[in-house]
Amino acid sequence: MGIIIRQSLKATIVNYVGAFIGFITMMFVSTKFLTPEELGLTRVMIEAATILGGLMALGINSSGLRFFPFFKTDKNSHNNGFLFYLLLFPVTGAIAFGLLYVFFKTGITNYFATESPLFNQFFYYIIPLAIFMAFTIAFETYAVNLMRIVIPRFIREVLLRLMSVAVILLYFFGFFTLPQFILALISTYGVMMILNGIYIAAMGRFSLKHDFSYIEKPLKKEVANYTGFVVLASLGGAFSLVAGTFMLGGMKGLEYSAIYSIAMYMAVIVEIPNRQLQAISSPVAAQAIKENDHKKSQELFRKVSLNQLLVSSLIFVFLWINIDTIFHYIPNSEVFSRGKYVVLFLGIARIFFMIANFANTLVTYSKYYYYILFFMVFLVVSTIGLNLTLIPIYTLSGAALATTITYIVYCFLMLIFVKWKLNMHPFSTNMLKIAVVIAGLLLLNYFILPTLENPLVDSLYRSSILALIAGCSVYFWNVSDDMTSLIKSFFRRDKISSL
Repeated sequence: MGIIIRQSLKATIVNYVGAFIGFITMMFVSTKFLTPEELGLTRVMIEAATILGGLMALGINSSGLRFFPFFKTDKNSHNNGFLFYLLLFPVTGAIAFGLLYVFFKTGITNYFATESPLFNQFFYYIIPLAIFMAFTIAFETYAVNLMRIVIPRFIREVLLRLMSVAVILLYFFGFFTLPQFILALISTYGVMMILNGIYIAAMGRFSLKHDFSYIEKPLKKEVANYTGFVVLASLGGAFSLVAGTFMLGGMKGLEYSAIYSIAMYMAVIVEIPNRQLQAISSPVAAQAIKENDHKKSQELFRKVSLNQLLVSSLIFVFLWINIDTIFHYIPNSEVFSRGKYVVLFLGIARIFFMIANFANTLVTYSKYYYYILFFMVFLVVSTIGLNLTLIPIYTLSGAALATTITYIVYCFLMLIFVKWKLNMHPFSTNMLKIAVVIAGLLLLNYFILPTLENPLVDSLYRSSILALIAGCSVYFWNVSDDMTSLIKSFFRRDKISSL
């Protein structure tokens, strides 16, 4: 876990810098300089491109990790056509799913015609945005396999957001028309794609030489079968994450999409540590599964789930105790504060997801990977069904509840399946310790600590006291060996290895 924790720590720092920039962008720049409809338009477009781009990538983020160990040889540890293999997928996917997207134009535009007609004006803009996303996924997957996730994360989480801020400000001050603004925003994703390619080249790893002759025919067949499965499965995973924003836009209008997006952005902060820990631990899991190392897989499952639960739960606590202060200070707070309980529901959903998410990874790399398709079907059907049922009744909270219910049930089913088929589970007594710490922090906040009149001062003093208590509890109760070691290393000022 040494390199996993080190790379995850660095990437987490980068991501929280990016999250801070993103927070400022979403909470203060976008809400100030864009109308709710314009903000909703950008978010729906990005979510639509996320779905389409995920399909165009043909599941390369999963298959690239699963089959990377098979591309290693004694003579050449990383090439043998692996980058060519990765880039071949988005090229093929862009052609196939780009054409399908155009084929379904009538159905898509009819869905948005009544409540969000502005989206239909930019229907074709989704295609280049999705292509940029698909190729970025391929480059990032390659970097993950090389255990180098920090720079790609910096490009995505920090640089992309800074470019987005610049584009928004230029639009507000009249340098762009609306179509030019959308094109400029799409171009920032193109820059992200190019910079990832440059980074790989700078590492001396950009090679399109390919020789698959040494790969046996059964492996080629397995790659083809797995890819077909992942394409179908990725649709469920991608859609379930963005369904609320997307469906609210069609059913209630782009303003509701904007409100939901602001709330969802805050809730997604909870899972930032998961992105890094998941990214850097996935290749290790793929190797362990390949070698049939049950003990290593089980240990990895418990450690990853424990650390994800610890960090995400603490982040959620501090987010929720400051939620009113956050909404108090953002521009147009009377509009966006309507998403308060969206943050609560989605935050709870993400915490459950932190516990079970690595189970999905283990199944994906195991011989039972095809079962994931059934889970994805469940996600899609449940998400669509619950959104159609709950949005007309509870609107914003209905969309959030639909996602929360779906994910909680999904997590329980996934954990049961992993115990049944792989004989693994993530639970330990340290998870109970985390629950006690979280409950104690909430009790202190709501029943013991006095409330100050100034919202900002009140948030700062509450957060400071609770952070000190949380840190001491985690350290002295040894909730997580990895976190305890990191705290000790920090105070010893140990050097962290270079990027």
